[in-house]
Amino acid sequence: MKWPLDPKDVQYKRITESVLVHDGPCLLVSASITQESTQKYMRVHNGNSASGDPFIDLQGGSKATVFFEPNPPQYLSQGIYAYVEGSIKSATIRFVPLQQGE
Repeated sequence: MKWPLDPKDVQYKRITESVLVHDGPCLLVSASITQESTQKYMRVHNGNSASGDPFIDLQGGSKATVFFEPNPPQYLSQGIYAYVEGSIKSATIRFVPLQQGE
């Protein structure tokens, strides 16, 4: 993986419910959550299910967006699973897939 990151290498997934975002090693570039009204949260796990190691929780307020951008991007060895508690408007996760051993 070359550094700094080439923006063309960054992928994203927009979600509204719990989902496996990426299976396998990757760099987490950013995560955001947008809510309509009630306070719900999204938990990002290092793994391919909600049983993976929790990495970060994002919780926003009513009609708010919360954004997380680690600098440098965070290495997640097993993948990205996003657990969404309740109903959210949307969440976006940006990541760079890595090959085994990168």
